[in-house]
Amino acid sequence: MIMKALSTSRQTSPPSATDPAAHLFAVGQEVRLKPGAVRWFQTAGTYRVTRMLPQSGSMQQYRIRSDEEPHERVVTQDQLEAVDNRAAGEEATLIERTFGQG
Repeated sequence: MIMKALSTSRQTSPPSATDPAAHLFAVGQEVRLKPGAVRWFQTAGTYRVTRMLPQSGSMQQYRIRSDEEPHERVVTQDQLEAVDNRAAGEEATLIERTFGQG
């Protein structure tokens, strides 16, 4: 008897803020530290994600860098928020309206 393997397809959904296993930010994306998220001195302004790192406990980690500092920082996903770089009056793209991020 010959057995045939059945192929199953899985639908994938975009990462959500409640899914700690998914990276929400991409390399090169501009982010800022959430107020009160860190206990050490921080430079005000934006940072750029330079690398996605493995999880720390249940939270994804990122390496980020500010143009104002000579070093990089390692932070967890819950300490970051995305920076909206659209000019005033510019509409979100379809993918941003659908999934929340471009």
